[in-house]
Amino acid sequence: MKRKNCGTSLLISLFTIFCIATHVIGQDGTGSTNETDTSRTLKFLVPKRELDDFVKVRDLKNGSYEYSGFSILVFEQAAKIAIPSHKYEFEPYINVAGTMKGTFDEMLKEVDIQDYDGAVGEITIVSNRIDMGLVDFTTPYLDTEIGILVRVQLTENRERLTGLTPITKIILVLVIILGSAIFVAVVFWIWKLCKFKYASPSTQASGSILGSIMYTKLVIILALMVLFLTIASYTPRQTSNSLLSTPRSVSNIKTFDDLIRKKSRVGYRQGAFVRELLVGKGLEESQLVELKSEVELLHKLQKGGEEDGIDALVAGIHHLKLFQEKNCVNFTLVEDFRLKSAGLGFAFRIGHPLSLANKFSRAIVALIDNGGIADIQARTIGDLDKICQDNSNSSVGSRSTVQDIISLWLPVASAIFVVVLVLVMLLSYCGVMSMMK
Repeated sequence: MKRKNCGTSLLISLFTIFCIATHVIGQDGTGSTNETDTSRTLKFLVPKRELDDFVKVRDLKNGSYEYSGFSILVFEQAAKIAIPSHKYEFEPYINVAGTMKGTFDEMLKEVDIQDYDGAVGEITIVSNRIDMGLVDFTTPYLDTEIGILVRVQLTENRERLTGLTPITKIILVLVIILGSAIFVAVVFWIWKLCKFKYASPSTQASGSILGSIMYTKLVIILALMVLFLTIASYTPRQTSNSLLSTPRSVSNIKTFDDLIRKKSRVGYRQGAFVRELLVGKGLEESQLVELKSEVELLHKLQKGGEEDGIDALVAGIHHLKLFQEKNCVNFTLVEDFRLKSAGLGFAFRIGHPLSLANKFSRAIVALIDNGGIADIQARTIGDLDKICQDNSNSSVGSRSTVQDIISLWLPVASAIFVVVLVLVMLLSYCGVMSMMK
């Protein structure tokens, strides 16, 4: 009986070992029969927005999409290192209307719910997304911060705000009076010359007309001397006070607290986590405006909060810099506000059997070391630190205003006008002298 039981136990043990061995072989030693199969195509969600600085998704109208942009290129280069033997494809995160389906947070939830392998894009690594426990993030492929962009307001010295100083106004009035006097004198002189030409011989012999001509000539010469003296004393003053002074771009928004205190209208980019950040820091829902395109963003900023626009835009510095590049003169970053973030990374389903987060993290580090990411950045978004560099410290350089044009070019125009009149006088005088001969 005992021998029979031993034989049965041996058969059960052998069968168990066979089943385990078969399962292990099916898993190829990794613990999963499906997830590590290189024939399976990995699927990654990609955000599709009009604000496509980093990820561009173009609908080819045949059911397929074309993907490009800085983040996509970085992922593709990292994939060659991290998963060289695996196929993968992108899928746009869109609704039936073809627009972005939800926020970035909701896209990360979709990765877990719909069993995607991960999400690719300019995904900011923040603690609340890590705490969701749905995805693992890679090492950041681009460092960034959160900043505030505001419309430029010019503060200038009083001379520029009022146009001119009182002394300069007096000088301009003198220039206008003298120019007008010379014009009247020249007209009178030409009239006298014409009258002398058609006068009778007896009237010409009397010399009364010639006397008027000579007196008028002396008046014109004296007026010219005073005019040139006035211009000479005016131009240096204007050069030192107007041309060398530089307007500074400032805003009444200096810190985040100013947004709360002034109840400013604040814009944020579609789907960004910034909305939750702003509400968490004390802004009211009614103050927030979601912006879905760069055209809308520009239009709202130009209008300002008082005209149903926005007073400020809060977003990642990488986005703000790229927008500011096209509008350096009109918009500036608030220098006193910076909110640190871990940077931009890729997100993969937590506990993925391929350990995609770890593999892509190592690949990103390798790309940073060999200059691969820097090369991609140079070909796409460029060096963000050099954007609007001449406008740092809230300086936008000197810009011509109506006051500048009037105050600078009026004396020059007056001088040109006087020279033209003098030429006319000389030609008229020479003509009269030739007729007298």
